[in-house]
Amino acid sequence: MDILSLINNSISLINHLKDISKNTRELEFKNILFELYNEMANLKLSIVDMKEEIIKLKNENLELKQQKQPKIKPKIKYGCYYFDNDMRRLYCTSCFDSKGVMSLTQRDGTKFRKCNVCNSKITN
Repeated sequence: MDILSLINNSISLINHLKDISKNTRELEFKNILFELYNEMANLKLSIVDMKEEIIKLKNENLELKQQKQPKIKPKIKYGCYYFDNDMRRLYCTSCFDSKGVMSLTQRDGTKFRKCNVCNSKITN
């Protein structure tokens, strides 16, 4: 049973108590019963708001997860990524894997390439 069902059941019980209280003249009892009813109604509204916020946050979380994952699949050459069969432009694997950023690398001697963004040295 979820929390809203519990609250609805509680409100039903309060309504039943209100019906019973019609036979009594105790003003204090009626006031407390009325306050309890209002508190339960406010609680129900708060829970509905929280459920809506949770749904919103779940959707935002899903969108962020989808944004982080790259939509293109890189291929590897000389320890770097290249895209769309353009083997002349080699990109940093570290930048792409961690941030989804395509950072070009440049030669650093005959056996290395270097990323100017994250300063990674890549062995050919």
